[in-house]
Amino acid sequence: MKVVNQLGYRPNYPLSANLAENNGLEHRTFVVNFVFYKQARDFLLKNSYFYTLTQYIHDLFKKNDYFLLESYPKNPNEFEKLLSSTTSDGFLLLSNIDKIEPQFIDRLLYFSMLKPIIFLSNYLPENDLQFHSVRVDNFAAGYKATAYCIQRGFKIVYFIGRYMNLAMARDRFLGYQKAMDEVKLPPRMIRYLDDDTPDLTEFDLMCSDEIGLVGSGDAAILHFAEHIKEKGGRQPNVHFVGIDNYPALTKNDVREATVEVDLKSMANQAYGLFQDILQRKTTQPKQVLVGSHVVSRTEL
Repeated sequence: MKVVNQLGYRPNYPLSANLAENNGLEHRTFVVNFVFYKQARDFLLKNSYFYTLTQYIHDLFKKNDYFLLESYPKNPNEFEKLLSSTTSDGFLLLSNIDKIEPQFIDRLLYFSMLKPIIFLSNYLPENDLQFHSVRVDNFAAGYKATAYCIQRGFKIVYFIGRYMNLAMARDRFLGYQKAMDEVKLPPRMIRYLDDDTPDLTEFDLMCSDEIGLVGSGDAAILHFAEHIKEKGGRQPNVHFVGIDNYPALTKNDVREATVEVDLKSMANQAYGLFQDILQRKTTQPKQVLVGSHVVSRTEL
C-alpha cells in the first residue's frame, strides 16, 4: 500500500478488500469487461479497424471459455462503478483512451493493482510505464510507410496529420520523421483544422512533382484523397500510402500501398498478457508491441 499512500488514494477499504479477495485463479468468473470509454457502439461497427480487432478479441476469449461484456461508460463516475465490479476478472480498454481524464488516472492505477487492466491499440504517454498495454509498434509503422515512399524515389513526402491528439498518430509521425532525417529530406506535415479539414496552405494542388503522402492511418489518407479530389487537385503524380490496412487495400484502391498492422497478433498478445497478469507471472506493467509490414497494390 506504500504506492497507494504516496499517490494520495482514498480507497474504499471494504471494496478493495472484497476485490482483492476475489482476484486470482481460484475466484475467476470467466467474465472480462471490454470497455469503450465515451464511445458509441455504432461508431465501432462503422470503423473497420476497431470492428476487426473487437472480433478477434471476442473470438479468442470465447474460445477459451470467457464471456466478454462490452461496456460504454460515459463519464468517470460510470467508469469507476464498472471498475469496482466484483463480477469480472479484468478489463480491456479500447478506443478513446486519450479521453480518460487526468484526475482519473490515479483511480485507474489503483484498480489496476487489484485486477488486470490492459490498454489496447493506444496508450497514455505520460503514464505508459504504469499500465499494461498491447499496441502496434507505431513508430516502426510510420517509418516503413515513409521508407516505401523514399524507395520509390519521391523527394517530397508529406505526413497527413489527422487525429494527432492520439499517441499512436504522434508515434507514427516520429517514425516518418526518422525516415526523412536519415536521407536528409525535410519533413512536411499537413495538419488538420478544428473543422476536420486539412490545412493546404503549404500544399500545391497543381504541383507536377511526384509526391508521396503518408497518412497517420488509412482513414486519414482516404479522407485526404477525397478532399483534394473535390478541390480538383492533380492526382496522377500523388501517391497515397496508408497505415493499418483497414479498410483492406484493393486492386483499384486510391492507395498505392499501406502498412498492414497485425490485429490478430494484438488479440493473441492481449489474451496472453491477461493470463500472465491473472496468474501473477507478470508483476510489473508490460508494454507489448506488435509488428506490421508493407502491402502494395502490385502484390494483390
